[in-house]
Amino acid sequence: TDEEQFVTILGNRSAEHLRRVFAEYMKLSGFQIEESIKRETSGHLQEVLLAVVTCARSVPTYLADCLHKAMKGAGTDDKTLIEIMVSRSEIDMLDIRAEFRRMLPRLCT
Repeated sequence: TDEEQFVTILGNRSAEHLRRVFAEYMKLSGFQIEESIKRETSGHLQEVLLAVVTCARSVPTYLADCLHKAMKGAGTDDKTLIEIMVSRSEIDMLDIRAEFRRMLPRLCT
């Protein structure tokens, strides 16, 4: 797998198209796209590609994960918390809240 191919496909396709690509990739390779990205890339590129995949699969899941990361450990990332809470409050905050609650048992272990 070529890093450039990941960037080209993930950067130029709609979320709907990407979900179909992920399903077909799984059928053909036997691997989730995330597994291949983790094997083939590293560093910031890997983080960005995995974020794009997570967003394509579910924006609320991605944002719930961002909220968790912003709150875990000592201190909080106030900028990220405020950006998400303000920008998503009228769009999909209820979906993000539901996803965060669904993820909570896994996040606490």
